Amino acid sequence: MVKESRRTRSLSIARRGEIMRINQLQMDGFGIFNQRHFEFNQPVTLFYGPNEAGKSTTMGFIRNMLFGFPTRVHLQQRYEPVTGGLHGGHIQLEDDSGENIRIERFHGKKDTIYTSHGTILTEQEMQQRLGGISKQLFLDLFAFSLSELQEMSTLQSEEMSSYLFHSGMGIHANRIMEAEKKLIGVMDSLFKPRGKNQLIIQQLKSLETIDHKLRENRGDIEKYNAYQQTLIQIHDEIQSVELFIKETQDQLKWLNICLKVRELWIREQEIIEELDRLPKFQHFPVDAKIRYEKLVEVQENLKRDLNRLLSKKRNLHEEIQKLNPNKVLINSLPQLDLLNEQLGTYENDKSLTYELKIENEQLNERLHNSLRNINESWTANQLRSFSTSVAVREKVLHYKSLLQEYQTEKEKLKVEFEQLTGKMETDKQLIEKMKVFIAPLLKKNHQILAEMNMNNSHQLHTMIAELKMEMNKLQLLEKELHLLKTRKTDLLENIDLLKIMNKDGKNKSLLWILLSLNIIIPPLLYINDMKIFAWISFFSILSIQGVFYYISKNSKSNHKLNESINKNQKSLNEIQQEMSHKEKLYSKTKQLCNQYQMNFSAQKEVAISLESSNLGRNLTTEDEVNLNGLLMILEQQSKEVEQNDIQIKQTEAEIEHLMSGIHLLKNTSLEKKDLLDQKEHEIKLLLQKWKHWLSQVELAEDLSPESVLEIFQQVDQAMNVLTNIEKNEAKIKRMEEVFENFESKVNAFVPYEQGYGIGQALRQMRIEAKLQVEKNNEKKNVLVQYEEVTDEIDRLRDTLKQIDDKIFLLWNEAQASDEESFLSNIYTHNQRNNLEQELRSAQFSLQNWVGEEQLQKLELDLKQNHAAETMTETKDELSAQLSEMQTRLAELRDQKGRTSHQLEKLESDMNHAEHLLAYEGELTKVRELSDQWAVHSFAFHLIKKAKAKYEQERQPEVLMKASSYFEKMTYGAFRRVMVPFGEKRMIVERENGAQLETSYLSRGTAELLYLAMRFALAHEFGKKVTLPLIMDDIFVNFDGDRLKSTLSVLNEISNHHQLILFTCHEHIRVEMNDMFSQIQNIHLNHA
Repeated sequence: MVKESRRTRSLSIARRGEIMRINQLQMDGFGIFNQRHFEFNQPVTLFYGPNEAGKSTTMGFIRNMLFGFPTRVHLQQRYEPVTGGLHGGHIQLEDDSGENIRIERFHGKKDTIYTSHGTILTEQEMQQRLGGISKQLFLDLFAFSLSELQEMSTLQSEEMSSYLFHSGMGIHANRIMEAEKKLIGVMDSLFKPRGKNQLIIQQLKSLETIDHKLRENRGDIEKYNAYQQTLIQIHDEIQSVELFIKETQDQLKWLNICLKVRELWIREQEIIEELDRLPKFQHFPVDAKIRYEKLVEVQENLKRDLNRLLSKKRNLHEEIQKLNPNKVLINSLPQLDLLNEQLGTYENDKSLTYELKIENEQLNERLHNSLRNINESWTANQLRSFSTSVAVREKVLHYKSLLQEYQTEKEKLKVEFEQLTGKMETDKQLIEKMKVFIAPLLKKNHQILAEMNMNNSHQLHTMIAELKMEMNKLQLLEKELHLLKTRKTDLLENIDLLKIMNKDGKNKSLLWILLSLNIIIPPLLYINDMKIFAWISFFSILSIQGVFYYISKNSKSNHKLNESINKNQKSLNEIQQEMSHKEKLYSKTKQLCNQYQMNFSAQKEVAISLESSNLGRNLTTEDEVNLNGLLMILEQQSKEVEQNDIQIKQTEAEIEHLMSGIHLLKNTSLEKKDLLDQKEHEIKLLLQKWKHWLSQVELAEDLSPESVLEIFQQVDQAMNVLTNIEKNEAKIKRMEEVFENFESKVNAFVPYEQGYGIGQALRQMRIEAKLQVEKNNEKKNVLVQYEEVTDEIDRLRDTLKQIDDKIFLLWNEAQASDEESFLSNIYTHNQRNNLEQELRSAQFSLQNWVGEEQLQKLELDLKQNHAAETMTETKDELSAQLSEMQTRLAELRDQKGRTSHQLEKLESDMNHAEHLLAYEGELTKVRELSDQWAVHSFAFHLIKKAKAKYEQERQPEVLMKASSYFEKMTYGAFRRVMVPFGEKRMIVERENGAQLETSYLSRGTAELLYLAMRFALAHEFGKKVTLPLIMDDIFVNFDGDRLKSTLSVLNEISNHHQLILFTCHEHIRVEMNDMFSQIQNIHLNHA
């Protein structure tokens, strides 16, 4: 079953997208971390640590490594390093094929992404490896914290909506929703409960009105005419009253206006009087004061700038006077540059020449030493003529190999001869040691046997065997006697019991006594190795017990007890006879053992042993005789004699073997001596040939072949040195010619004194020329600045003149001769402008109240009746008259209404046929509209039923997966998560079928829902690529049960996704380690 489940699981994983996991993080400098490295080796990794330990920083590092650093607008998300290090690091991913992808990002450097196969990836290719996921979707779905988990809006982004709100009806869902909206709109326009303006309701009202008219009674025609005449009279009177009321209202309105504008009109008159007193200016400049202040400010600024530029001009003139460059040096700078470029080569070659000379000196010294090492009389010519050909070298090597071969054979023979000689001496010494070793053993054996009056060890073994046999016989007799005594005692007890039973057959307690004896006595005998007597006592007591039981059951069987007593008495006599016979045998055997003991005790060594073991005290007393101790001593001595004999025989055999080996070694050593003498003679002849060859090649005769080979190497080295010396001398000669040519050029152009370096002089001259060039350039710059300052001064002076002209022109426009009169005129002009503006405002307000046509009438009325008391009294009188006439008008209108109503009733009687026709027409319209509403209603209910079916049966796969997770997390309290058809909102369904909006869930349950949704969305995205899930402290609002259920779901998810979690809570860490079998714990300390 386990193998099958694993196979199924591997197949399910294979059907999904590529699996990506993080196996390494390296933070060189990121937030509080500096050179921090993490490796992930388990499906689940838990970062545990207190607050501020770097958990959120680690999650931010993963985000930034995968999608790049945020801009400086989001500075907090960049996690600039606070403890040093280069801002950034790398992350390493591994796919299910084992290929590693390494992403390196450092601030200020180019980002690099490459695989373990050496392939460089672009950002677009890396995003394709991640399933084309965007940074925001990764943050919302795969790497989130508690605050991001609690935001419902993150689940409603456009990317997530493509997974989450994808209905089972596909692209036709929008069309169905539009059709449903149109049906609802048409139905609401036709009919709506408690509506007022719908078509069917309006038609029903019209139908009701017509029906009411048809049911009214018809009036009389004369009554109709009377009502018509009355109505005309009332109408005429109403017109006259309305005309009076209108005129009165107009008068009251005019009086109200006059009262309201009276104060404003009075102020208008006061302003006109003030304006007549103030002088009037023609064409006074607009904003004269502001313009004047700005011109004065600009004038002051220009004067300050002019003074500053004049000071700068004086300073520049003085600086120009100080600058006086040398034109000759400036013109010679190109030739100096050329010589200076050649100077580097000259100095390098000069230094190289010096080094070559030193090198030649060293080479000459090496050559001299090499020649001395070869032969003190050798010269360079002899070195050149000496032959080091391959043939000569091979001849030396031949002599060397022969000498080494002969010498090796000689040393080998010598070593073998010395080894044989040493072996012979060693064997002789070993023989002497063996003889010394066996001498005390022989002496010890002889002493032991002599003390026991025995010739050899065989006699000792025989006597020990006889003693053992007698001792065993004695022990057996002791046991038999003891058993016979025990049996005798038992028979006596049985006889006594039978006698008692014969006296009282009903005493049942004796039966239990016998049972106890049968349980105790036989086991004791059996334990003491008296098995036969144990069985005898057991069956004896058992038979007595059976007899006693039989007698106790039958009181008439007492005569059988007497027979049992007689049988037991007879057995007792037989046992006594056997005991007498056994005692005689025991006494005889014991005397024989005592005789052995006395014989051996007479020996000195045995007596000492017996005395030390308390065996020699009162040997004649049988309680103190310890034959076992005597036997043990004798066996020890016998064993000692036997061991000594074995060692003696082995040592004598080894001595004989060594003697034969010594004889063989002596013959072999003589043969090795002859071979050694022969080899020494051969070596002597070979050395003579070698010395003859050395004299032919003019080398010392005491040299060995190895020395000659070393001389060959020295000759080769010396020849190389000699060749290098000749090459260096030629090169030095060529370079000195070049030096002489360059120095002549420099001396002709830049003279220098003796002891003053040519390079130093040339550089000094070039530096001086550059200084003169810089001074010349500086003078040009200063001249340019001087000209610019001069032009700026002229420009400022012109501008000041223009400002002065503008100020004087402004004074003239304001009809002033100086600043004081100018400011005074400005004040007067502003005061007049304010009054004129106020006057225009007052006139405009008056015109708004009464209009332009009534303005003269208003002024005339206010001038004639400007007293407020008079106008108020007139207003009160008109108001009283108006009230009376309005009351009369209301009475007339009421009367007119009643009369008109009566007329309408009479007119209705005259239109009955029209009303009937209208009634039928309205009724037909109502029926048509009702049919339309019924058709639309039926279509609406069909769509609603189809939506309900699709909501039940064809929810998106994401929601079905989320429902499964949510049901497990809540222990079945909620069984389904669903999205209403065509809507972007979620609802949950309880176990009992009740549905809830997500806004009514508790915070903890809502977090479980959002977590289940993210898990389901991650599972859906896994069809493209399976990415790690990274969660920062998301369990803090979960109780114990919900935490366990959520971790159980995570354990299931860890089969597909790598999990990286962060927490600062100990109980969460404990629960996770209990839940996950493969978990890696990483403890983060305070930074």
